[in-house]
Amino acid sequence: MKKQKKEKRSSKWTFIIYEESVPENYLDILEEMQVPFVLSPWHDKDVDKE
Repeated sequence: MKKQKKEKRSSKWTFIIYEESVPENYLDILEEMQVPFVLSPWHDKDVDKE
């Protein structure tokens, strides 16, 4: 009988936070959760050219 390859699963989460709606220590909170994360820079300098 042939062994079936076990399905490997993972959980990935994506969320968006807005600077005005998070506590000042949001990075500390994320670090304390001990969950790997990637943080994109704030886009507070974007300009509407219209």
